Amino acid sequence: MMWMILLSCTNQISRTMFTLGFPEEWNQTGVLRSGKASSVYEEGLLRYTPSQASDGNHKTAWCAQRKDDQPWVEITSPCHDTLLGIVIRNGFAESRISYSQRDRVHKAMLRLSVDGSIVWDNAIVLHDNIQTQFWDMNNVECVNTYSLRLTIQDRFQNIGNVCISELQAMVSRNMEIVQGKNDGSVEVPARTTLEVYAGPSKKHTLIGHAPILLTQYGAPYLRVVEERGDFVRFDRLRRRFEPEEVPPSLDDPVAGGWVHRSQLDWDLSFP
Repeated sequence: MMWMILLSCTNQISRTMFTLGFPEEWNQTGVLRSGKASSVYEEGLLRYTPSQASDGNHKTAWCAQRKDDQPWVEITSPCHDTLLGIVIRNGFAESRISYSQRDRVHKAMLRLSVDGSIVWDNAIVLHDNIQTQFWDMNNVECVNTYSLRLTIQDRFQNIGNVCISELQAMVSRNMEIVQGKNDGSVEVPARTTLEVYAGPSKKHTLIGHAPILLTQYGAPYLRVVEERGDFVRFDRLRRRFEPEEVPPSLDDPVAGGWVHRSQLDWDLSFP
């Protein structure tokens, strides 16, 4: 059964539903997200910082200090795309044990600002559930930056540290790749797991990852066709397997994209 929470909304964003799950056609923006908060919980050498609530990893989280009676967290990110919705992962979702040991958000104020203008600011109610919760909204064009501020008003247990594992605005997975003139082509092996962007910068949308997955033929090969500074664009990723091999299911970017040179075993430029 699908659970939904209705919200009231009085301005340009008209669809107001939080739903459990995550749309497969969504993706996160670039990885230069930053954050600030009312407080940060520290546990030995561990710090649960605001940026950990927007790193795309549910095993990390922002947590407020125990004595913080007015906790809030704000995430800021570059964006060059159309924002489609917001995702929130409540609590510390590293595991169900971690989730139960830290407090979760019940009610809060959520404010979305895009390119310096507030486009939505209203009260929300969250599920006490370890799954991702998403909010589908009318498309909002973002040219430079967006920020999401979550001000917590009520918790589920009112004990311990209250945490948020993910707080992000999302864009379409099917991004148009920034392209210029091909400089030629050269096949280059990957050195590390690839982070593939829609443009030649980490400010552009992160459109996917491609793991190394070494075979007897080595790492995957990228056909590089363009250079811009420290980033290069590839238009094909090739893996080789033996005919009898059954490779794992991979979500490799099929249309290519931009990767940082440090991820490739290649120290040269095009002739």
